Amino acid sequence: MNTLRGWSHVLKKEKVMNTLRQRYSRLCKVACWGGVLLLALLGAFSLAQNEPTISVLVLQGSAMDTLHSMIPQFEERFNIKVDWAASPYGSMHQKEVADFAAHTARFDVVMVDNPWLAEYAPAGWLLDLTPHFQGSSFGFAIDPSTPFPPEVGTFPTITLDGFLTPVLNDYGNWAGQLYTLPWMLGAQLLYYRKSLFDDPENKAAFQKEFGYPLEVPQTWQQLADAAKFFTKPPDMYGLTWSGHKGNEGENNFLEVLWSMGGDAFPFGQGMPSKNDPLGNMPIINSPIAQKALSFWASLKQYMPPGAGQFQWAEITPPYTNGNAAMMIQWSDFVAEVANSKVKDDTGYTLLPGDPSAPANNVPGITPGQGYSSLGGWSLAINNDSKNVDAALTFGEWATGLTMTPEEQLHYQDTAFTALGIESTFNNTASLGYQTGRYPIELKTYLGTCDVAPQLAAASRSKQSSATKRK
Repeated sequence: MNTLRGWSHVLKKEKVMNTLRQRYSRLCKVACWGGVLLLALLGAFSLAQNEPTISVLVLQGSAMDTLHSMIPQFEERFNIKVDWAASPYGSMHQKEVADFAAHTARFDVVMVDNPWLAEYAPAGWLLDLTPHFQGSSFGFAIDPSTPFPPEVGTFPTITLDGFLTPVLNDYGNWAGQLYTLPWMLGAQLLYYRKSLFDDPENKAAFQKEFGYPLEVPQTWQQLADAAKFFTKPPDMYGLTWSGHKGNEGENNFLEVLWSMGGDAFPFGQGMPSKNDPLGNMPIINSPIAQKALSFWASLKQYMPPGAGQFQWAEITPPYTNGNAAMMIQWSDFVAEVANSKVKDDTGYTLLPGDPSAPANNVPGITPGQGYSSLGGWSLAINNDSKNVDAALTFGEWATGLTMTPEEQLHYQDTAFTALGIESTFNNTASLGYQTGRYPIELKTYLGTCDVAPQLAAASRSKQSSATKRK
């Protein structure tokens, strides 16, 4: 009995020890996992502390909506957070100037309407991007032997691999330094209904009435004849465009004036002279300008009722509804055409010229050539930004420079917009290329865009260089 009693005591003691060992093991495991969790939380906190955040101000619209939807990809790839703010055009300039003037650095990255460069850069409000790209692998160069603007400019031309050189300089070159990158391009195109111009009955009737074949217009006279031919109110008009007082009217009139060999000032696309005040006087009342104005006004009879007061967005519905044979409109309105009943019936071409234009001495203007205004927006970095490196990284990505080809294609096809990257215009997989828009738009940016950027500096007026869509 004593022996059994002893063994029982030993077994009970062993059982207690096993229980204690199990509890200790569980405590060790809990402590171990707790330590791992604590380290993970500390690591995540550390990463969050080191993850920079930038504030970006953009223009409201479909293009920036598309880019906004891509921000999670940017944040994951570059470990940078983005605070996104979108503004209507009417308050955009005011918000930016208030931030710049007060040096509050509320926004690290801003969208810049191209006439604003002449205001922002000389004031010291924008970060000079030149040092950054000079030390990068992007292929940046400044060529003093090639003036900008071509033939008439005093600034050296800047090149940056990938970007369209004329657009890069029009948008961002001030005094030979680079301040902005092309972000959302815009040029005016001539949209036309292919079925109307290809119809055999229309061709025969046009030939009989005007004495020459019906073709997509290459001259202003051909456009006027075609507009007259197709105008059959109230259901069909030859052309939808705008003569609205202000930006629309000024912008559209200048495109006619340039092609006829004139300009608003005698220095044309060049710079005003401090030593020749009389040479800086407007020539908007010259015989060439009077001819251009008379012709431009004559087109109204072939436009829908109210065209004289159309704002930009109001130009498009008559065309997309099938009530106009032609439309002169900014390239970013392709999005509306692509969602309309005329999407498969739309062709694109350059704006007409005037081969009868006389030779003249307005610098930078080739008489007879068709011209489009250069519109669009660029990306700039606030000179007061405390997050310059992160802002530069965002700028390179958002403007397409470091986007993957898949991101570029998604952005362009979804937003129906154009990047400043030349290769994107030649991507045969893109909708812009397949519809014929990009080849025409590329020709426009490379050779038939005028922007008169120096007019903004000469007049310090928001309207003086308003050769673009507002």
